[in-house]
Amino acid sequence: MTQRDNSAVAIASSIVRHGPPPGHVMLHEAPFWSASQRAFLREAIVDGADWAAVADELNLKLHTRH
Repeated sequence: MTQRDNSAVAIASSIVRHGPPPGHVMLHEAPFWSASQRAFLREAIVDGADWAAVADELNLKLHTRH
């Protein structure tokens, strides 16, 4: 397993590179996620996981033009 860069700079770079998807695309439906990432995000949103607020923030950042 490789380690992913989860620094603020790497996250911001990824948001700029991938976003914004069309407004009607839900966070977990964005085409750039892997199947496991998609399932993880969907579960967080649907089940209201403790960190769902983080997923909501990511969704907002991805849907904002930079």
